Amino acid sequence: MECLLEREQDLAALDGAVAAARGGRGSLVLLGGEALMGKTMLMRALRVRLGERSAMVVGACEPLSVPVPLQPLRELAAGAGDLAELEGGDRLALARSLIGALRSAGVVAALIEDAHWGDPGTLDVVRLLARRIEDESVERRGVEHRLADRRMTA
Repeated sequence: MECLLEREQDLAALDGAVAAARGGRGSLVLLGGEALMGKTMLMRALRVRLGERSAMVVGACEPLSVPVPLQPLRELAAGAGDLAELEGGDRLALARSLIGALRSAGVVAALIEDAHWGDPGTLDVVRLLARRIEDESVERRGVEHRLADRRMTA
C-alpha cells in the first residue's frame, strides 16, 4: 500500500462513517479537492483498511466529451447484482432500487470516482440517494476534483 502522510484523521472520519453505516445509519461523504492531492489514494487506503470486514463497490465517471449515461451507477449495480431499473427513466425508482441492491449485497461503502464528470442523470440519482441514505446501512462516497463550472451539490 502507498504511504499516506497526515491522513489518519481523514481515515478515522471515513472509518466512523463506515461504522455508522454498519449500524444502520448511512451517509454521503463528498471528498473534494485539487487534482493529485491524494483523494483516490485515501479511498484505496480505506479499502485496504476495511479488508474483508466490509464490502465496498466502486463506479467511475470518465472525462468524455459525451458521458456514458448512468455509467458509475451501472458499475455500482454490477458490484451489487445487476438492476433492471437502470434501463428505465424513473430516477427515484433507480435510487431506491440501487439502495436496496447495495443493502442486500451487504455493501456498506459505495464510491463514485470523479463525480464531477458525471452525466446529469447520474448526478440527479446521487442527489436522490443523498437525501435517502441516512436510514440505510450503506455509505455513499463521491470523489470529485474541483471544477468551477461542474460541481456536484447534494
